[in-house]
Amino acid sequence: MLEHALPDPMLLTWMGSYTHADLEHVTRATQLLHHLAPFRSLSEAAVIGRWFTWLLMLEHHTLTYLDLNLEQAQRYWRGLRAVAENRSAGTSVLGQALGDFVGNLPRLPAFSSGDLMLVSLAIGHTLDGLAWRYTWQSQQSEPVASSLLDAMGRSSGIYTALTLLSALRGWRLSEVLLNHPARRCMKVVEAVAGSLRLQPTSALPDNLWQALEQAFAPLDKQWADYRQTSGLLLQRYQTWLASEQATDDASAE
Repeated sequence: MLEHALPDPMLLTWMGSYTHADLEHVTRATQLLHHLAPFRSLSEAAVIGRWFTWLLMLEHHTLTYLDLNLEQAQRYWRGLRAVAENRSAGTSVLGQALGDFVGNLPRLPAFSSGDLMLVSLAIGHTLDGLAWRYTWQSQQSEPVASSLLDAMGRSSGIYTALTLLSALRGWRLSEVLLNHPARRCMKVVEAVAGSLRLQPTSALPDNLWQALEQAFAPLDKQWADYRQTSGLLLQRYQTWLASEQATDDASAE
C-alpha cells in the first residue's frame, strides 16, 4: 500500500502557500519515502515523509533563494532552532511548518518527553549542516574535505530520521548517554550518508561499511532492529540519491 501512496494532502496544501516552491519538493520527498519503505505503520511513513519534505524544501530555499548577511543568517538559523526546541513560534512559512511538525509529535503515544528533546536537538544538528553550506556558498569559499563531509552528513537529515524512528520503534536512544555506543553509531551512519551525498552513484569504499559494522558491534541483540534499519536506511537512501542524479543528468542533456 505504501509503495503507491500519494503525497500527503496536508503537505500539498502547505507547499501551495509557499511562493518559491512547487510540487517538486513533495514529489521528491514521496519518492524518497518510497525508497525508504517499507515502514511498519502509516504513522512512521507520515512522520518520516513530513520530515524529509520539510528538509528538502528548506535545503532548496537555503541554497537557491536565501540572501542574508552573516549576522542575519545567524539569527535565521537560531530562529529555526528555537522553533524546533519549542521555545518560539515560527513566523515564516518554513518556521510555521516546522512548528506544526514538532508540535504534532507529542500526539503520538510513542513519543516521550525525552524523545521530543532528542528530536529537537537533532533538528538543530541538521540545521548546522545547512548553515555551514550556506556560509560557504555566500562567501564563495571551499571547505576542507572533512568539514564538507560533516556538513553533507548533517544536512542529509538521516540523524534526525534516526531519532524519530527511535521514538516510533522504542529504540530508547534518548535514554542513553552521549558516549554510549548506540549514540556514537548515529554519527557513523550520518558520516556514511554524507559520503553517499558526495558520490551518489559510486560504490562506497569498503572501509566505510566496515566502520559502520565496527560501530554497531558492541551493541547487544536488543539493538538488532536499530542496526538493521540503519543499514537498510543507508542502502535505500543511496538508491534514491542515484535516481536523483540520473534525473538531473537527463535534464541537463
